[in-house]
Amino acid sequence: MKQKFLKIKEGAELSFVSADELVFPPHSHDEYVISHNFSGHEKVKLDSKHFEAAEGTTTLYNPGQIQSSCGVRSILSVYLTTPYLTEAGIAARDIDFEVSVVNDPALAATFGVLRSLMEDDDCDSVSEQTNMILLQLLVRKNPLCADTKSHMGSARLTAAQAMLRDNLDQNVSLDALSKELGVTPLHLIRSFVKSCGVPPMTWQRIKRIEAARDLLRNGIAPTDVAYQVGFSDQAHLTRWFKRAYKITPAAFQK
Repeated sequence: MKQKFLKIKEGAELSFVSADELVFPPHSHDEYVISHNFSGHEKVKLDSKHFEAAEGTTTLYNPGQIQSSCGVRSILSVYLTTPYLTEAGIAARDIDFEVSVVNDPALAATFGVLRSLMEDDDCDSVSEQTNMILLQLLVRKNPLCADTKSHMGSARLTAAQAMLRDNLDQNVSLDALSKELGVTPLHLIRSFVKSCGVPPMTWQRIKRIEAARDLLRNGIAPTDVAYQVGFSDQAHLTRWFKRAYKITPAAFQK
């Protein structure tokens, strides 16, 4: 069995587990749990009801519910406390999961990104992607919520972009950025996605890769480039550079 755990901040943890077949005996959690089935067909008993969750679907659990399941082979679970959700800008009335299974390709794609970031132990980006999942669930529950809530003004958005661009060589956390601008993390992500098409940490990573490309063109060694633009090491630079341009930094430089 393969397991990976990651605590992204107080009140928020992730768990990725895979095996030939996973069996979970009856249990409950104090947190809200959002789980995505990457492979397998899960049969679930939740309190007194039974349901099935196919591969590619997402299951939702409220605190205190008794759950057991079998059949899933690969699953990523997000555990969130009420204080975490409140800090993310989610009102108490919005955090009662009324459905147990969600089948949404966009949500599945976000979980795919989250799994990749989790492997890199990139806590800031994982936190951001977790908030993206929450935002997608809220939009699904209330299709008007993304449009009825006010967005950051252009001046604030420009300030956020400048802060991220001016600090490519270091990690600006989602919390620090949202506090600097006086908005909640969820509000910040919503505004960035609406205006730029991607959340803030992703936007900064794109700018890091662009900066890395310019430095490589000027003959700077990939190892030095990685640190200059804020990647933890050359391997992380190579991974993201190859995803963006389908070529390694070393090959690009040649």
